[in-house]
Amino acid sequence: GMMVDWVATGQGSAAGLLSLLVAKNLVEQRQGLLIVVDRSGEFYPPTAMAWGVDNRRLLVVRPNSDADHLWSLAQVLRSPAVAAVWATLGKIDSRAFRGLQLAAEETGTPAMFVRPPQVRDEPTWSHAQLVVTPRVAPTNIMRNGCRWVTLQTSRLRGARASGEVVLRIDEREGCVREESQSSRGC
Repeated sequence: GMMVDWVATGQGSAAGLLSLLVAKNLVEQRQGLLIVVDRSGEFYPPTAMAWGVDNRRLLVVRPNSDADHLWSLAQVLRSPAVAAVWATLGKIDSRAFRGLQLAAEETGTPAMFVRPPQVRDEPTWSHAQLVVTPRVAPTNIMRNGCRWVTLQTSRLRGARASGEVVLRIDEREGCVREESQSSRGC
């Protein structure tokens, strides 16, 4: 029932991709469904499948309103058939957020929330908050099919938040590696 905020600090931060890959791994381990709750309509399933998401285990929900978005999240978090939930989530009322946490804990369903930088200093009911920042200027983010981001632990419930890692994302090879491991590619 762990919820994780992935704070995207800029265009090309890859918070959405990294959180989706974590959700994909959870689906493979738990043998359930990956539910994407996509209020904005920007989630593109073929890209997810290119990164290894099994389309037979993927269900995309596209709510029409903010109220339906929160209701959908609460419902899928309560389902025992769901291995992981992925969604974008902006500013949210603390009581509604707490309701999502309780729903996730009810069944043990983990949730990955991609969030804007404005929520970084706000209270959160998520167990962890990770900040993803592009390593170079947005105009020069891609070189040879690769981009680099910094992944930093901003908050961690029950522990001291610290640490960061530089990741290399290779779009051509379809892999993510720690910078120290990626000098010879993925």
